[in-house]
Amino acid sequence: MHTVVGIPLAPSYQCDSRITTLLESWDRAPDVTTFYAATDDVTVGRDKIVLFAQNLIPRPTHILFVDHDVMPRYTTLKKLLADDKDVVAGVYPLSQGCKIAWCLSREDPFKALPINELPDNMFKATYSGCGMMLVKMEVFDNLEWPYWKNEFRLGAKSSTEDVYFCKKLAKAGYDIWIDPKLKCSHFRLIDLLGVAMNYMKGNKQ
Repeated sequence: MHTVVGIPLAPSYQCDSRITTLLESWDRAPDVTTFYAATDDVTVGRDKIVLFAQNLIPRPTHILFVDHDVMPRYTTLKKLLADDKDVVAGVYPLSQGCKIAWCLSREDPFKALPINELPDNMFKATYSGCGMMLVKMEVFDNLEWPYWKNEFRLGAKSSTEDVYFCKKLAKAGYDIWIDPKLKCSHFRLIDLLGVAMNYMKGNKQ
């Protein structure tokens, strides 16, 4: 097996040093190659990662997509590979208003899974964030480009690139597996005033 670990970055190449240090420790193994795709758009960055992997010789067996602000554990890649699924993701928290939830949904439309509802064992999800997702290369042979795309309706975004990708996977007949034991950190800059104001607004309702 050979895994490309792909990280979409902003043009400044900014990434938390804790994440790059860990990923580069993986890269020292002969069966792992890291690739940093710097673009203005994460959808383009992920497409560049797929293109890089498709043109690598010898052809890799997997791509692990890692967001620049999602921190895996040292054993995360090894355990994702051991799960041996076409598509499998670890979990990380995200913020929604004043609440923290998991980066996946078992419902359609997307509804982030509450923190206290995460199962103990592997399960299938309808949608998952792609910030820590392992995909077998052969999956992309059965998907049409574009793989990621933000969808919009008048005045608002109707679907994120991750939801779009998950819909393509489902249409092609692939399940999205979640390994709840592979919990990852999610580093975010939070406007504490905004959190406080939302909390106060919620208490007035």
